Amino acid sequence: SDFLSLKSSIKNLLEKYVSNLTEVNLRTFTRKLNGVASSSEGVAANAFDENNNTACTQVEANGNIAYDYGEGQQQKITFVGITSNIDREYSLTLEYSLDNDNWHKLQILDKHTYKKGIARWFDVSQPLLARAYRIRETSGAILNIQEIYFANNVLDTVISNISRSYYLKL
Repeated sequence: SDFLSLKSSIKNLLEKYVSNLTEVNLRTFTRKLNGVASSSEGVAANAFDENNNTACTQVEANGNIAYDYGEGQQQKITFVGITSNIDREYSLTLEYSLDNDNWHKLQILDKHTYKKGIARWFDVSQPLLARAYRIRETSGAILNIQEIYFANNVLDTVISNISRSYYLKL
C-alpha cells in the first residue's frame, strides 16, 4: 500500500508540473546491513531498519548516528541517503572510522532542509574503504532520522519514452 500511495503521489506531481520526460533513470543500489548501529542518543537501529514508521530520535543537539560493519569488515560507500522524520534543517558531516573509535571527516553534506519522509541523496566524492560510517549534525539541530542509506554498487537503468500504442502492445 505504501508503494501504491507513492506511485499515486508521483503521478499527480508529474501530471501537475511536467509536460514531457525525455529520459528517466531508475537507480538501484546495494545496502549491506550485517553490522551494528549506534548513536549518541536514540535507537540507532531504527535508522537502518527499512521501516519509515520508526526513527532514531535524539534529545540533544549535535548528535550522530553510525553504522559499524564489524572488526575485519570494510565497506566502500559511494552515496548516502537520509530521510528525516520531521521537516528540519540539518548541517551534516559524513565521517568514517577504521576502528570505530577514531573518526575522520570524509565529506561535508552542507546545510539542507529535509522534508519528512523524503530521502535526500548525496554522492560521496572520494569513496574509501572503512569499518564504520556516521552522519553527525554540526549546527545545533537535534537529529530525528527515519532512515540512513550508506550505499554502494550503484546501477542506473535508463528508461526512455515509448509511444502509447507500443505501451498498449506490451
